[in-house]
Amino acid sequence: MRARLLATTLVGTALIAPTQAIGADELEYRAAPGRVVVMHDTRSDSSFFIDTVHALPDGGALVAGTTFRGSAPGALIMRLRADGSLDRAYGERGAVRLDGMGLVGLVGAPGGGAVVALSTDTLGDGPLRSRLVRLDPQGRPDGGFGAGGAIELPGLETLAVARAPGDAIVLGGLREGKRGAAVRITAAGAIDPAFGASGDASITPPESLAVAPDGSVLVLAPTPGCDTEKAACDLALLRYDAAGALDPSFAGQGFARLPLHYEDGAVAQDAQGRYWVYGLRPTGDGNALVRLLPDGRRDPSFSSEASMPALASESPGLLQLTPEGPLVVTHSPDEEEALLVRIGEDGALTSVQRTRARFGGGDIERPEATGRLGDALDGTAVAFRPDGVALLAGTVSIERDSVIDTGTQFRRESYAGIAALRPGGGLESSFGRATRPPRVDLRSARRDRRAIILRLRTETRGIARVVVRHRDRVIARRMVAFFAPGTIRAHAELGARARRLLRRSARVTITVVANDLAGNVRRLRERRRL
Repeated sequence: MRARLLATTLVGTALIAPTQAIGADELEYRAAPGRVVVMHDTRSDSSFFIDTVHALPDGGALVAGTTFRGSAPGALIMRLRADGSLDRAYGERGAVRLDGMGLVGLVGAPGGGAVVALSTDTLGDGPLRSRLVRLDPQGRPDGGFGAGGAIELPGLETLAVARAPGDAIVLGGLREGKRGAAVRITAAGAIDPAFGASGDASITPPESLAVAPDGSVLVLAPTPGCDTEKAACDLALLRYDAAGALDPSFAGQGFARLPLHYEDGAVAQDAQGRYWVYGLRPTGDGNALVRLLPDGRRDPSFSSEASMPALASESPGLLQLTPEGPLVVTHSPDEEEALLVRIGEDGALTSVQRTRARFGGGDIERPEATGRLGDALDGTAVAFRPDGVALLAGTVSIERDSVIDTGTQFRRESYAGIAALRPGGGLESSFGRATRPPRVDLRSARRDRRAIILRLRTETRGIARVVVRHRDRVIARRMVAFFAPGTIRAHAELGARARRLLRRSARVTITVVANDLAGNVRRLRERRRL
């Protein structure tokens, strides 16, 4: 791998380059109308999870996620065109990979660029450090930011990142000893000494963070004074002024205590100066949306309590303020899929949009299956294009059950999926150029005393459904999970009646239906003598 060395703007030492080369076969892209799937590093055991989607003015989007090679974290940033296709001119063959640290988040930069926040964490063995990298619209390090496009922040674990007025960036996190801290980075890529004490502001360690138009910093954190290791703490919204000092005028004490659980949560400020906070109820039986007045008091005219109990979720999900009102992303407890929920001015639920994107062509789990390809998409990130189409990101997974008699073990792999959802419901068909159906070949078929043994070859990840018939009677069937292109052996078990039918050599019809991750389907039907 190539590495560029950059001089840090903080301590004068060298940094590892912000970008690493992408191999020609490291990205696999599958698409169907309304949905795309991207798999990272098809040659090795790796995974990719989307953390951020940033919509661009031209209808395209920047997609950023965490990628793991074994246990080694990194970040991957891609640009999708408005039609959902992967922009291969971006970065190295369509992506920028940043190795060595985990992704915290991505925020937009002027002209279609991006600022990417990376960090180590307190669970690691090494010293705390963070890095901020700014990429130009082509995915190259922006030489006008920091030293060659990056700034190193030693001694800081970044937990949250937000864009501030003047194209500045605010990072909130932890110093050594778990002390909460925030820094503001200027548009030139330098620490702003006017924020906090010589550029280091003391804050409550954030669960999430946002910056208001006036430069004040909004922090969601456990209620000050509550020890999360000893008590079930509520969530609080703290406001720090543009200089990094706690604002005592906010809610009369600098923070507003909220009827939400302290973990996670999302906050946004609307054009009227009101604060919207979305999080998990302390009882754990669903989510709630809270609205505060500009001075930090609860808004008595708003309550989402009555409208959201049925939308139970283990995590608070996402919050977006749109011209039509606030939109939250939650998960249905029965379908395990994301729901886009719009809330009215009075807190009443106005609409619920299901997001069944039919990745893989639908949920094809059956009792006889050794594999499963999920139909639902969880919601890990959402962004809205200028035309109102929601780009909802999440994971698409393949599972393989344990099968004792063939010695296979349970396995699950997850990949990055993005669905384009029209404002009125349904998939936006112009997003996602359909890739060709997956090629599948039946290399051989034979039988032993208890099963038909098949060798199948495919060119991509996915699921193959196999049905074996003898004189129009189904005698065996099996689901097969493909975790990589190549050949796999599948055992289609024979029942007692089928074994009696096949006591002697017989002709059978073998049908294979292969689904890739995006839902493209290929069918194969062959006659074989067993």
